[in-house]
Amino acid sequence: MTTDLAVVGPSSGALALRSDQIEWTPQQSAALAQIGIDKAPLGDQQVFMHVSQRTGVSIVDMRGWKKGRVTEARRMYAYLCRRDTDASFPEIGHELGKPHTSAVTWYKGYFRQLDREREAS
Repeated sequence: MTTDLAVVGPSSGALALRSDQIEWTPQQSAALAQIGIDKAPLGDQQVFMHVSQRTGVSIVDMRGWKKGRVTEARRMYAYLCRRDTDASFPEIGHELGKPHTSAVTWYKGYFRQLDREREAS
């Protein structure tokens, strides 16, 4: 059974996130349990879902070692968790399988990106 949760088109499988989805399906919950995300606070899980839906990056990829657009998804996750939940940097890092210092770096990176976008507008 694959645990790769990401948003896909109309021909999606049981683990794919729909853009209008607001809760995990039983199959998705089982996949989350396999990678340990089911123990994350509900707010963190909702942020995972939102970031995955918005970026198209799977939760498995966010927890892995890939770079590129995955890094952007991690930055968004760290920023939204700090802004919208009471998650600490160590908790954010733990949810992504990384050290807290990575969570701090992602948060600062996303914050700098938002500042650049504000200055450009």
